[in-house]
Amino acid sequence: VVALLGWLVTRGGNDGDALATASATTTTAGPSGKPTTAPSTSPSTNAPTTTKGSAPSTNAPTTVAPTTTASATTTPGPSVGALSATPTSPSCTPKPTTQIKLTWSTTGAASVRIGIENPGTYQAGLPASGSLDVPFAGCSDKLPKKYYVFAVDKNGNDLTSKTITVTPGP
Repeated sequence: VVALLGWLVTRGGNDGDALATASATTTTAGPSGKPTTAPSTSPSTNAPTTTKGSAPSTNAPTTVAPTTTASATTTPGPSVGALSATPTSPSCTPKPTTQIKLTWSTTGAASVRIGIENPGTYQAGLPASGSLDVPFAGCSDKLPKKYYVFAVDKNGNDLTSKTITVTPGP
């Protein structure tokens, strides 16, 4: 009895890359002396197939990472709420008005800073809500005067302001 165990290799492509399929057969001599071929009783191998430029195929599970959505809540900085001037139209006759009262309120401010005619500081470190008598020079030149009130945060930053313009009366 002659036994032969072999592997059959099937070639694919023009460049010699192989697609391999394994199968086993056994060849024996029958009663007449002629060879007979029967399938092998060995367990078969299911090897993955490979083609040029690709990885072996697998049935591995795919894992998808969960997604996360982040949100941020920002707290608005300090701001000036109400701002008023009294009187709103100061009289210049018979005696010129030389002072007006500014009144303000803020939200989230640690203090207030005031500027007269420009954003520069006239007075700083004022309460977050309050009032202050300030000079009014509109009667001398008959021109409106602008007042700035800045809301200042706990770090000393004054990024928000409100202005009021006071126009002299008769």
